[in-house]
Amino acid sequence: MAYRIFEDALGAVWEVWDVLPGSAERRAGERRSSEARAAAGDRRVERLSAIGVHQDLSAGWLCFLSGSDKRRLAPIPSAWEQLDMDALRELHAAARPAAVHVELAG
Repeated sequence: MAYRIFEDALGAVWEVWDVLPGSAERRAGERRSSEARAAAGDRRVERLSAIGVHQDLSAGWLCFLSGSDKRRLAPIPSAWEQLDMDALRELHAAARPAAVHVELAG
């Protein structure tokens, strides 16, 4: 995973990195017991549906983060790790806002 830091035109500091979803994120999640597999028949003919990753993001994306502002850009531009700051700002401008997940202390 590549990682960079840059400032946007307004002086906000942004972190950016590439995200490549793993097979666990691309497949339906629960493991089935042997009894459940036997009852359902041959699992090789079942289709696994994607969870958690929208089809547009399945090949990966760039994640931009500044405080509580998070953005995504897909697909990942080739050689983005070597782009100059102006080019990173252009990618950031093209990225779409994304929800930030916050874990609550319990």
